[in-house]
Amino acid sequence: MEEQETEPFAGNIEKENLEWTRKQEGRMKKTGFKRVAAGLTLPKTPGEQGKTAAGKEFLDEKKRLQRGMSLLDRELKLQFVEALNRMEGKEHLAAFIAFGAAPTLMGKKPSSLIAFNSKAKGHVFLWRRYGREICEEFQLQYLVLKEGDGNMLVLFYKSAMLELFVNNERNLQFLRRMGYGEAVNLEQKLHMLKKRFKELCPHEVGIFLGIPVEDVEGFIKHKGKKCLASRDWKVYRNPGRAEILFKVYDAARTCVARAVVRNAKNWVSCGANEGCAESEA
Repeated sequence: MEEQETEPFAGNIEKENLEWTRKQEGRMKKTGFKRVAAGLTLPKTPGEQGKTAAGKEFLDEKKRLQRGMSLLDRELKLQFVEALNRMEGKEHLAAFIAFGAAPTLMGKKPSSLIAFNSKAKGHVFLWRRYGREICEEFQLQYLVLKEGDGNMLVLFYKSAMLELFVNNERNLQFLRRMGYGEAVNLEQKLHMLKKRFKELCPHEVGIFLGIPVEDVEGFIKHKGKKCLASRDWKVYRNPGRAEILFKVYDAARTCVARAVVRNAKNWVSCGANEGCAESEA
């Protein structure tokens, strides 16, 4: 089987996630299933049947990667693409994960979401063979949120950082309103999140990804419109804070891209300090 080249700067990660989410939610719509997390559905456009407001958040995630690429100089971008496509097996998957989860890998973001596609250099096969080993080396925890149709959606996280973030009082209040009242610890919250992904693409995933709760609430209230800024996510309050975070995340991706180009493999040099364990959620 002919291998498919990886798109520039792993930009296919969130694209595949969005397409898969649309497909699944489209099927649910045909069987009468309706969104329950926030009760919102975006106006349909050609080719976007069943696309929810949360699904649009993932479109923004795809745009985030693309915009992150555009901030890097052209030479580095081309060098990274060439280096990534030369890699095979475990080395390729490790570089793919390192870039996709760079802010989390370097301790700047509580979690990152990556979609694997069986057609892109056999990512699903590679993940099943090398995923746990790579996470151990990167000192990341992970949770498979959803899989099917040759796709797999994986949340990579730092447990201590993620627990601290979701247990912020404002975040806890939001999660309780979204039905997480009985989920006391992080493992229970992740179990609930995974359960929600079986039926829909839930809005509250933004909290787990480190998006400020004000922006998650603003996205729901305004149905993804009237934002103050839009990059990694749509910003509805405190754009100055968001811009600082965007720059931090961009710097992490740049660091990984340069390491891949140099074949340095020091992708965790900025300091991960937790062991890897697959969540039992």
